[in-house]
Amino acid sequence: MKILFLHGLGQGKKAWNQTIEQLNCENIECLDVISNKIENPGFNSLADQLELKLIEERDPLVICGLSLGAVLGFELYFRHPEKISGLVLIAPQYKIPTILMDVQNFIFRLMPNKFFSKTGTSKNNMISISSSMRKLDYSDKIKRISCPVYIVCGDKDKANMKSAIKLSQLLPESSLHFVCNAKHEVNIDKPDELADIINKAYNLTKYVAKAGEPMCPLPGAG
Repeated sequence: MKILFLHGLGQGKKAWNQTIEQLNCENIECLDVISNKIENPGFNSLADQLELKLIEERDPLVICGLSLGAVLGFELYFRHPEKISGLVLIAPQYKIPTILMDVQNFIFRLMPNKFFSKTGTSKNNMISISSSMRKLDYSDKIKRISCPVYIVCGDKDKANMKSAIKLSQLLPESSLHFVCNAKHEVNIDKPDELADIINKAYNLTKYVAKAGEPMCPLPGAG
């Protein structure tokens, strides 16, 4: 079973390095989700590229996504649920709050172009992708998820805490984890704690998949 890491807006795949160093799983892949080579930059084009990757995979996947990566995790699951055995969703939004997205885009516009060079894409592409997500809403699909789900949020990430709690209520068999003293980028702020959660998620998902049983209540919520 492979863990596929999907980073958030403003990050690159290196953002996962400190977390990955402490994982028990060796079958791992990190992707740079966004690049300047992408045509017609937008959420659907990112999802389409990842879908091609998903179709090629022979091993079942646990998708670990932060922010944008978590939303892409939703999208890929609903496109190919048979390919995904587990989800670790960090700072997830299953219904994009338009005001929050507009504020984020405003901040992006104020930031210097050099900031975006480390993400592998341009400022305009980043704003275009962010804008394309404004109307995303998976509310009617959430209860279709039947694989183990771990929901993670920094306890200082006030913008995403409400959504994380609501998602855990919509998925009563999921596991909700708040990471102390972490903001939005839990993989940067608290890689040790995040790695521990991912290890537990991976081991449980592997057990459920091997047993061929339906998802059961997950331990370790807190």
